[in-house]
Amino acid sequence: MSHKRGSQFRNEWLLKYGLAITTRDPKTSDILSIKCKFCELGKDSSENENDRKRKRTERVKYYQKPWRKDNIERHLKEQHSKRYHEYSNLTTDDKIKFFEQVEDAKPFAAFLNPDAGQAGRKAKRQILIDISKDVVDVIINQLLTDYYADEGGADDHDGAEAETTYSEIFNFVSNEESEYYQASWSNALQFEMIVSCVGIGTSFKQCEKYLLNTKEKCGLGALGNVSMGKVIQVVRYTCALNYEIMREILANIWAFSIAVDGGTKASVPYLDVRMRVVVRRKLFNIHLVALPMYERHTGENMFILLEKFLNALCSGWKQKLISVSTDGASNMTGSQQGLVTRIDRECLPGFYRIWCGAHQLDLVVQSIFVQLLDDRFVQNIHNVTGHLRRQQNLIREMGTKCPKFVDTRWLSMERLLAWLVKHRLRVVSHLESKQRNPSKAWWVMVYLVKDFTEIVNVTFRALQGKTTLVQEQGNMLERLANQLRNEGEVKGPIMSIAPMESDETTYVKAPYFAGTHEAELHIRGRKSFVREIADELKNNVATIDDYRNIIRSICVMYVDGVSGITKICAERDKHNRGTTTLPPVLPKSLLFFSKQQFGDLIAVQKMRLLSFVPEQEINELEEEFSQFKMQTQLEEGFRHMVERMDDGITFNDAWGSMGLKYPRLCWFFGGLATAFPGTSTVESDFSIIGFEKSDYRTSLTNFSLEGILQCKQFEELQRIQSLLKQ
Repeated sequence: MSHKRGSQFRNEWLLKYGLAITTRDPKTSDILSIKCKFCELGKDSSENENDRKRKRTERVKYYQKPWRKDNIERHLKEQHSKRYHEYSNLTTDDKIKFFEQVEDAKPFAAFLNPDAGQAGRKAKRQILIDISKDVVDVIINQLLTDYYADEGGADDHDGAEAETTYSEIFNFVSNEESEYYQASWSNALQFEMIVSCVGIGTSFKQCEKYLLNTKEKCGLGALGNVSMGKVIQVVRYTCALNYEIMREILANIWAFSIAVDGGTKASVPYLDVRMRVVVRRKLFNIHLVALPMYERHTGENMFILLEKFLNALCSGWKQKLISVSTDGASNMTGSQQGLVTRIDRECLPGFYRIWCGAHQLDLVVQSIFVQLLDDRFVQNIHNVTGHLRRQQNLIREMGTKCPKFVDTRWLSMERLLAWLVKHRLRVVSHLESKQRNPSKAWWVMVYLVKDFTEIVNVTFRALQGKTTLVQEQGNMLERLANQLRNEGEVKGPIMSIAPMESDETTYVKAPYFAGTHEAELHIRGRKSFVREIADELKNNVATIDDYRNIIRSICVMYVDGVSGITKICAERDKHNRGTTTLPPVLPKSLLFFSKQQFGDLIAVQKMRLLSFVPEQEINELEEEFSQFKMQTQLEEGFRHMVERMDDGITFNDAWGSMGLKYPRLCWFFGGLATAFPGTSTVESDFSIIGFEKSDYRTSLTNFSLEGILQCKQFEELQRIQSLLKQ
């Protein structure tokens, strides 16, 4: 009897009982779940409502197999008897209009669901994804496989699924023309909402609860039924979809660049790769993949992983890859076995190797701090910060807490020293009352180091932009060196044949130097507190050594800073020596780029260009450059417009309108502009990986982790795809 009642769902029940289909099987289109539309209008109130022991539920009622008409009727009589009785007496046409009329009459309906119509239409749209065989078989099934699944982790436990083959979640399609995989999702609204939630950092469970609450509170039944299993499925589909878009991008460009770095911020070490491309005059920085590394982190093992991934994503990557950026580690840049060296051997001529400029700047400043901050200074910082962070009454009184000092990162120094300078009077008063106040010389050094780190950090942060160019990075570092030279009254460069050496009054770091006179000029430009204390230390025999140490420290900071920064060179040759073969890419720089230099550049890149366009296109490119040079010579207004471009202008702004007039030049120099100036954005990926795969989510599989990273850039890749179709 029960089998007979629940055997098949009848479509006439939808109108008869006020039901709506929420989920269908993507393969067979069979109905999987339905909902009661009366629940979205609220439950009927009864006379004995106050006598109820339990509060009447406000949840929307959903039904799944087996389909039982008696359960549906019982729910309607118990929860919606008045409204259902009214509905039952209506004609068929009036029943169709019933829910629309009642929905419009609901209080605040326009605020709760202003786009119900649009959401409903999107919910009915199905997403169908065709995925290449290599993406599933190689990238997903092999490279993103978990070779050991951690059983820990309380939040999003999907580690057990690592034992299954991921191709099972896709439908394999084989015909006479090709073989590929396919994925589908019956509710586009639900798909996009899940991607958006996961993309902003919610866990799978949080995403499930958030969307269910949104559906119930806003009456957005079009969202359908959401479960954690569905969230995981959508995240993985998004990963596959994004790789298909990347395949399309790589098929439509002549050159791209990558930045690579290895990290261990999660339970599994990863090789993270980002890609930069130019599409329709716009430069994009895209996360490519985080490859789990279970072998030793040698250049050979990393190359095997990366080559396998790129072969699956773009079979012609060796003809298109134009630049690789790394942090300069030996396993990356080794002249024989390094990852970049191995990639260079596989790629066409005209390949550029970049050593992260921000990383080199970090090494320069780190070296300065090792010399500058002796054990006594650092110990005082530890003592002062440790004491201040424990004083709860002082913290409540000041309304602020002393930042934590991390001696392994000089970047944390600026925030700490700025706090100490800002609250010096109150901090000194407190420390003196506890007899823990450091010497006056120590406070002078706090001010001086704070000023130095502020200058450097402005440039350091600017170097970490997603679309910063190698050329722009060089300009930033040059401006920083000049600023430090002016601030520290640094002299040089010395052109003398005889080497100049440091003595008691002069500090030398060839080819720059500064002495007591320059350091005292620097002190005169500081705040009155620093000037007064410095004079006091200088005129007191007991503290003259402290004064000399301060003078020496100023010289070390600024001379070493200028000397080190002027030696930073991002571009490297095959022997890791600095070189400057990477050409300019912005219109303003092309004013000084001769036709002969352009011809040499074309000769270097010709094999790479011919792998994508016919020779006729190259001839037209050369002709367009000649026209550009001619216009800059003959039209003064045009030349002035180009000359007025700011030195810090982005590629997108520089070529925005210029690229319409000279599209081939924009296309060509766009490929060259993709070179990463550093690995800062790769390192930011590791921060995300560490957050997502925390100690509470150690069972998160590599595939799901990559899906999360891809969700964060889903909309950006959709925009790129739309640009390709223009």
